[in-house]
Amino acid sequence: MIGGSSCQYSLQSVYTEVQREAHLTHVVLQKEEYDILKELAELEETPNVAGLELPGIDIASLAKGYGANAVSTRTAGELGTVYRVSLKVK
Repeated sequence: MIGGSSCQYSLQSVYTEVQREAHLTHVVLQKEEYDILKELAELEETPNVAGLELPGIDIASLAKGYGANAVSTRTAGELGTVYRVSLKVK
């Protein structure tokens, strides 16, 4: 499980997983912003830093670009269904 902003630093690992035929399931929680950096900016009294909003990044499409199977979900029920299916896929 990883946040959407943190995923930007590790997405390339999906390529290695695909090449090695690793059976891994990633869950990416996407809030479309760098929460931790926004909090740091406020702590440092420098709010409204540019580049901390990340709207519209399609992480599933990025993963597919690396050759992985990927699905986007919107609800906990959808996530549960997709997650259970991912555990069965080999």
